[in-house]
Amino acid sequence: MINNIGFIGSGGDFSLQPLKFLLSSKHKLCLVGVDGLNKTLNGDPRLQIFQPNQIESVESIARQHKIPIVDFQQNLTHLINQLDDYQLDLLVVACYNKKLSEAILKLPKIACINLHPSLLPAYRGPVPLFWQFREGLKEYGISLHRMEKHFDTGPIIRQQAVSFNDGITQQQANAILAEVGTQLLADYLINLETNHVTEQRQFEKLSSYMSYPIDKDFMVSNTWSAQRLYNFIAATKHWGKVYPCKIGEQIFELVDVISYDAVITNKSISPHQSYQVKNDIISIRCQPGMLKARLFNPINGRILA
Repeated sequence: MINNIGFIGSGGDFSLQPLKFLLSSKHKLCLVGVDGLNKTLNGDPRLQIFQPNQIESVESIARQHKIPIVDFQQNLTHLINQLDDYQLDLLVVACYNKKLSEAILKLPKIACINLHPSLLPAYRGPVPLFWQFREGLKEYGISLHRMEKHFDTGPIIRQQAVSFNDGITQQQANAILAEVGTQLLADYLINLETNHVTEQRQFEKLSSYMSYPIDKDFMVSNTWSAQRLYNFIAATKHWGKVYPCKIGEQIFELVDVISYDAVITNKSISPHQSYQVKNDIISIRCQPGMLKARLFNPINGRILA
């Protein structure tokens, strides 16, 4: 049994599932850290991990279970003094987008560990799923690693690859990764008690760091496969962006996807056509396959659901 575990997170399954596991386990959760008190959800809209109507957060769960809550936005000296009172054995982080100071990382007797939704050292950074969907990966994954002073570095404790179905949303992907990550955390705690924890340094030559996306990162191309286009837009459309797609000399603004075919079977589009538009629906010849998508409707300058 680990006596004094601290947890830092925000909202969404990626934080909530491991927190609920710790609360139901035999281990003692002594504090929950949040980025500012009385925030129902994380205040950084770039994280894009919540449903608009979501009201559950790590703070609300901590209050429900009468777990002390620590505000990580407070003065660093005061924060360290407060954390020091808990005599932490372990600090668990899941979906927290602020850098922890070295002074905080040194506080737990065992380690500070982090759940990160990529197969590190690839896709370090705050929104790794966005970039993985943009690249059209066939295999995703989650890593449990010990934290060091730089973002998403530190020895890897455990990793697991995960595959997603076509058309998955980021919320659904987060839920799947949260379930897998929670199991990695559970296994780690078992191994910790039996002194069977192993770690492996990250191979820096394979590392990549990606920050928050900007408008140009939503540009897409018909040189992508139809499957890649379909999955990228399906997984990231909750950002509320348009997806400019240049075809020849024209740029079409996509806002949603309808379907895709890995091979072109639609006889209504000739081999010499790159696209076909009917009302607000566009069929795009890709490399390979065909994508059917919905175009931006300029009425009132808004994106229609």
